[in-house]
Amino acid sequence: MQKGDKAPDFTLRDSNGDEWTLSDHEGEVIILLFYPGDDTPV
Repeated sequence: MQKGDKAPDFTLRDSNGDEWTLSDHEGEVIILLFYPGDDTPV
């Protein structure tokens, strides 16, 4: 992938256990944050 490319569609579970799909939010500003977890070296 290159900077500016569209992200591939994906589905994850949110903090409530509900499915969240990227394509359901087309046209919205989305910020993806990848958090490795507590007490892990980054």
